[in-house]
Amino acid sequence: IIASCATVDDLPLIESIVLDKSVCTYARDAALTSLNVMYAEGDLSRDALIGVYRKVLDSLLENYSDNEEFLLENAVVDIADLHFDEFFDDVKAIFDKIGHSAFSGSWDNWLSEYNASAYDGKAVYLKNNDGNRRITDTIESTKRWNIYKEPEPNDYMEKIMAAMEKKLQELRDAPQSDSNPWSEQEWESDEPRTYTRPTGPTPPPHTYNGVKVGRNDPCPCGSGKKFKKCHGAVV
Repeated sequence: IIASCATVDDLPLIESIVLDKSVCTYARDAALTSLNVMYAEGDLSRDALIGVYRKVLDSLLENYSDNEEFLLENAVVDIADLHFDEFFDDVKAIFDKIGHSAFSGSWDNWLSEYNASAYDGKAVYLKNNDGNRRITDTIESTKRWNIYKEPEPNDYMEKIMAAMEKKLQELRDAPQSDSNPWSEQEWESDEPRTYTRPTGPTPPPHTYNGVKVGRNDPCPCGSGKKFKKCHGAVV
């Protein structure tokens, strides 16, 4: 929607949203996505978009916080699709810094996607992000929005929620002790707690309603996004 309403003259304003750490990370990502669309559809120069990504990566690498994870990982995925080889070393530094990525998996996975873009970044970006295009026909574009669709029988999320509730109940029923993270003593402690990002090999393809879905496949929910950037991120 932003890309459909904006022009190149709006670049400074959109860039300021992307770089403003006080803005919601999802809004910042939407602003960056709008610039990707403007570039992919020929209205924004490569150098202009490269300049924005340079500022984004410099900012994130210099002073990264966990609430910027969504923006960072989307930027890493889009750099592979757009085949911005200027940021090859920066992305390697990001993987060295944060380890395994929810969207891109391992460094080897990202490198494979980068090489697959075949130097035609605009075409690859539009192909892999079918939902991220300028709106030229509002009625046709909004037909695929989930809010306007009749709900389909789907126990996918119900199964996830049931599994989460089962695990939570197991933790609640566990004996209360100092080593139990659900104990009152633990939550009342003033001692800082640290959490480690899980690392390891990329998991095998997930299933959605009984159908195998690869990380780069379109999400079966109909959003137009890759599975890894939609319901795959939830998984």
